[in-house]
Amino acid sequence: MFDSIKRSARKVFHRLSASAAVMLRGQHYDNATTTVENERHWNRARDLPPITINNPAARQKLRERARYEEDNNGYCGGMVSTLATDVVGYVAPTPQVLTDDSDLKRFIEEEWKQWSESPVVNLPEKLHVLDRARRTDGESFLLFINDTVQTLSDTGYSLNAVVIPQSRVSDPHWNNWTQVETKEVEFNGSTVTLDLINDDGVVVNAATGQPFEFKVTDVIDEVRGFTPGLMGANLRTVPARFMKQWFRPKRPGQFRGICEIGASLGLFAQLRRYGLATLGAAEIAAMMTVLLKTNLPADDNGQPANLKPFSAQDFERNMVTAMPDGWDVTQLKAEQPVTAYDAFVRAVLREIGRVLDMPYGIIAGDHSSYNYSSARLDVTGYDERMKYDRGQLAIKILNPLFYEFLLEMAQIRPDIARALEANKIKYQWKYTNRPSIDPAKDASVDDMRLKNGSTTLSEVFAARGLDWREQLEQQAKEKEIILKLGLDKPDNSATMSRSTQNDVPTDVQPNVNDNASSQ
Repeated sequence: MFDSIKRSARKVFHRLSASAAVMLRGQHYDNATTTVENERHWNRARDLPPITINNPAARQKLRERARYEEDNNGYCGGMVSTLATDVVGYVAPTPQVLTDDSDLKRFIEEEWKQWSESPVVNLPEKLHVLDRARRTDGESFLLFINDTVQTLSDTGYSLNAVVIPQSRVSDPHWNNWTQVETKEVEFNGSTVTLDLINDDGVVVNAATGQPFEFKVTDVIDEVRGFTPGLMGANLRTVPARFMKQWFRPKRPGQFRGICEIGASLGLFAQLRRYGLATLGAAEIAAMMTVLLKTNLPADDNGQPANLKPFSAQDFERNMVTAMPDGWDVTQLKAEQPVTAYDAFVRAVLREIGRVLDMPYGIIAGDHSSYNYSSARLDVTGYDERMKYDRGQLAIKILNPLFYEFLLEMAQIRPDIARALEANKIKYQWKYTNRPSIDPAKDASVDDMRLKNGSTTLSEVFAARGLDWREQLEQQAKEKEIILKLGLDKPDNSATMSRSTQNDVPTDVQPNVNDNASSQ
């Protein structure tokens, strides 16, 4: 009896399983099905977490190849340089302090400008290097240091910043299986236990995903070639407050940056190979002046009479000669570059540009195929991407650096210390923007939007990297000087126009009475 019940239950289970399998087969995704056609294409696809797939070996190999292309491929080097310039600007971003205390505002902004643009700090160059390294290496780091010797003597402040390459942020004792650890830290007078994830030297809070500390090898290790023993001896732990990571994560749980142009490295290689092959074919065709050919039968040795294969013959300029009977002379036709070469380059560059939302006109430095509307539309989307990157640059790099600068300034001026304590120092970052394509049209739009209230002076001037208060104050000063010098007279053009009529001969002056009578 019991065996019969088990057999019945087993039959029912198999029927339900078969029905479920039929339902699954009826509602499937084509690209989730492995076939003979797509098996080879997706045979390397893996469902792995970022901490595993972005391992040190993979990051190093992509980093090496990206740096090679940047150094040897003009398009790649130009793209990386243009991106850094468009994100950072032609000069370093400057803080616009938002406070009613004009003296305090002016002091902070002027001190930052002198400090950031001093030769020993040179923040504009460091930000450019930081962003360039992010494109090829996938990430870069800015370390805040306290230099009480050179920086302090040159600027009056000890704060400085150093760009750290990705390869120096590494833990020689790390592997994929020992990345989780716990640590007790002091917080508001109490001890808190944190779960930390160590991703090859980048230690993050497991709960928030925010960096907690970084393990950095000494610079001498980089010179010595990262010998494991030396790396362990000179490994330093830097709190996250004093070191900032610049990268763009692509997936949740990603704590290390991967080469941003990695998807286009193969395209760069194809572009260079095709260009070299095209050039080589053209050079071979150009080196051969003429070809000699004959229809005569071969001699006893199987060779054309009186001529050795691939033998060369010198020719003189403007020479006239007669060919032997049965021989003819032709010129090799150059087949390269083919007409499709330019189209191939454009197609590849467009695909490369999509990796970083970069339009063809900017990556190629050529807008000759665009009309005005297309150029503006292309650049608009790219500029929106730059706004995002600039916002992230402020959040991750500039704001922490500026805060450390304010803390050091607070040691000099008590009013800054009080303002910091009360959280009264508000600011925003000003960037230099690309020159306008049509300044007259842009000015007309700004004027229209100001009149209908859809924008403000602060927004208009900020788009040009200017402070609206400073601009209004400058305009007021200029008007005051104009009034003082008596240059505010009405326009005398009409009076001058009438006065010049007296110099015109009477016989050519208009007859006012005749004009009036005719009306």
